[in-house]
Amino acid sequence: MCEVVLSLLEQSLIFLPLAIGSYIIFSLMKVPNLSLQSAFLMGAVGGSLMVAFGQGLPFVILAFLSVGVSLLGGALVGLVSSIITQKGRVPHLLSSIVTLGIFHGVLIYILNGSFFSLSDYGNPLEYSCIFTQYPELMSFLIIGVILISLFSLLLKTELGYSLAIYGDNPAFFEHYRISTGFVFMVGSMLSNALAGLSGYLFAQSSGFVELAMGVDIVLLCIMTLILGRVFIGLLKPVGILIPILGIILYCFLQQLIVFLGFNLKYFSVIEGLIILIVVIYKFRKSPKNVHSDQLGV
Repeated sequence: MCEVVLSLLEQSLIFLPLAIGSYIIFSLMKVPNLSLQSAFLMGAVGGSLMVAFGQGLPFVILAFLSVGVSLLGGALVGLVSSIITQKGRVPHLLSSIVTLGIFHGVLIYILNGSFFSLSDYGNPLEYSCIFTQYPELMSFLIIGVILISLFSLLLKTELGYSLAIYGDNPAFFEHYRISTGFVFMVGSMLSNALAGLSGYLFAQSSGFVELAMGVDIVLLCIMTLILGRVFIGLLKPVGILIPILGIILYCFLQQLIVFLGFNLKYFSVIEGLIILIVVIYKFRKSPKNVHSDQLGV
């Protein structure tokens, strides 16, 4: 039982940055940005290559560098996607699809294939941790606590309010002569940077990077946000609880399905059905939300 709880906790902490990032772009800003998948992979590849090329450095320094590179890798994806949207005047959804194609080719070129093993390199998150018992899990926990604290503070700042206002009324910024593009770009880069961090944590936990591991990432994000909202009674608070509770419930649901003997590779079918039911119910109940929140989360 203890192993199941630890596994659930570790899995939740790995995907927590991704859940928070998707909450920023999907729920606060209400932008259908599918480039989170590319950011997830870019962060995994960037952070892992930093580990490979940084052998010989102290593990503490290497841990900070690899985490930083994963954040920058994800932010780069957000920057490219937002530039295509802002400068090219391309709709959000189309620009994210184009970004997916661009970075898929870039990642194949960087890896010279679709797979990169980390078995020959030490895990800096594990070896740099001061805790001797469950060092990797404790590293993930420390990162999670720092992330939750920073995000909670962010929501109370002008930037946090600006991200929420962008989702409800983008024209507000034009009325007060504030750059709408700047708010969108910062929000996109921030959400994608967190997705990149999550990809790096997943790669370190798995011991490899594979381009196929980005499949269904967007489904995971939407499912997480829906579960978080359902758990707190379909309310609309702007707070950290939605992604935290959502990712815990998501991982618990996966563990439950494995416990019941079902094959986890078919989990995407369950995800799709749950999302479809909840979104149809919401849109039928409040048709006006279709245009302001295309994803229903």
